[in-house]
Amino acid sequence: MGWFTDSKTGEEQGILEEVTQDQIWNRANINTYETATHKKAKEGKQEWRDSPRKMSIAPNTYRYPQDIGTDSQPNSIIFKINAREQSKAAHNLMEKSMQAHAAGDENARKDFLEAQNEKNEWYTNENRTKSETAKDVAAATGLMSGTTFGPAASQMVTGGQGVFRTPLATAYTGIKAAQVLSDNVHSTSTVRLLDAIQLHIPTSQTSQYSAQWTETNLGLAGMPGSGRVSLAQVLENPDGSFGSDEMRRFGARGVIGAAASLPKALGADADFAGAMESATKEVANPFKEQLFKSMGFRKFAFNYVFSPRNEVELKNIVEILKKFKYHMHPERSMEDLFLIYPSEFNMMFKYKNEENDWIHKISTCILNDMKVTYGSDGIFTTIKGTQGAPSEIALQLAFTELETLDTERIDAGL
Repeated sequence: MGWFTDSKTGEEQGILEEVTQDQIWNRANINTYETATHKKAKEGKQEWRDSPRKMSIAPNTYRYPQDIGTDSQPNSIIFKINAREQSKAAHNLMEKSMQAHAAGDENARKDFLEAQNEKNEWYTNENRTKSETAKDVAAATGLMSGTTFGPAASQMVTGGQGVFRTPLATAYTGIKAAQVLSDNVHSTSTVRLLDAIQLHIPTSQTSQYSAQWTETNLGLAGMPGSGRVSLAQVLENPDGSFGSDEMRRFGARGVIGAAASLPKALGADADFAGAMESATKEVANPFKEQLFKSMGFRKFAFNYVFSPRNEVELKNIVEILKKFKYHMHPERSMEDLFLIYPSEFNMMFKYKNEENDWIHKISTCILNDMKVTYGSDGIFTTIKGTQGAPSEIALQLAFTELETLDTERIDAGL
């Protein structure tokens, strides 16, 4: 079954195999129509900002070096871009693909669908919030707002009309705002663009997995867990009078220590618990434990030095830099009230243009840091006859994965 429910029909959707290719194509067609309608409605009020970026409607890969994927450069990594469905880049791809298909280009539809198939194969199984659920999340927000504010408001009713009016109005306002949001938000996805970037693997690759645990002192509560005393004994003797002499002493000291902190709370300078510890030369076993919280997000870094050997490589380098810069930045919404999230990236290690299964896979990432340095060793030099093109460009990229991993995802190769 799918992983989200369609807000209008109530039917479960999401996994690509459950949606026909015609449905995917029609969804692109509908989005193109709605965007065009939006543009027409705003004529005379605000100019539509079309993207000046080149957009391919056929698979196109910018490579460096030029012979990447061959026997001389067999190892590479390919970057594929997933633009927000409401972004100009995605809109332009869908619109141009529709126009090309209508003009008789059957490959336009095939190439578009193959790209979306590839993207959804991994996206569907990722352990993160899906943007297609935006409308359902907004609707749930209204329900939770009423649930949260409703009881608080009702408890204050007895205090008089003036007392509960503000929280009640707050609850009503929150619910209405969530309803307006639900009615106006559009469930969106990402669209796999047909432009890709293929680069050599610059250095040894590292995949670091970080588990987040927190240290806690269980104190008296740790005794039942240690097997030395039952929970019933602790509950039946809250003053600590249970078990052996040592257990009773431990329990009593915990109770006294808690009570001894009262003078400090009242402003008195008296540490009775500390005095007891100093006199007995014993410190209570804190029964320390590690509590698991979550997994951290994996991060990946790639550092390149580009030295173009010919005009083709130079042009590819320029376009590669533009692609990374453009798709790591947000886009303003139609009326400038929102910033649309930047694009996402999928990466794959390859050996001679086939996936390299010997290396870990990488889930969908965002590009959160990019640094471009023109020149080497602090010196800026240019290529003769190019009117100033840098002879060497250093590029540093830092990506962060968008999902935290579990055993199922590890089994999938991440």
